[in-house]
Amino acid sequence: MQEAADTLQFFGQEEGRVRVISDTTGGQAKTSYKYDYYIKDHLGNTRMVLTDEQQTDRYPAATMEPGATATENLFYSQVGNTRIAIPPGYPSDTTTNPNQNVARLNGGTTGPKIGPGITLKVMSGDQFSIRAKCSVEQ
Repeated sequence: MQEAADTLQFFGQEEGRVRVISDTTGGQAKTSYKYDYYIKDHLGNTRMVLTDEQQTDRYPAATMEPGATATENLFYSQVGNTRIAIPPGYPSDTTTNPNQNVARLNGGTTGPKIGPGITLKVMSGDQFSIRAKCSVEQ
């Protein structure tokens, strides 16, 4: 999104800068401010920028359904290699509709041993929640 040329983007403050954030989610214009703090060395060169901005990332579920393959392949690895049709007697899952495929892992000598995965950049103090469903087939 390109900002208009005459729109205030940030202004300086004693320890860094203040960024102006405009959000129009829900049709209401909302302005907030995010503070960036410059950590400088003994010569006055900026070595690090700390911010009070918090970011929430949401990733799509790995549903294993063929219709979602294009999106899931952007975020997860091993989706296509482990997808199989739901075996008879598999527990129902009400969070995925349709629910016709699952990931199958085989700890033996053949078949995939690693299922769908995602690599996340996690920093100190970050919080995350994860949901997984597992069924053991004998």
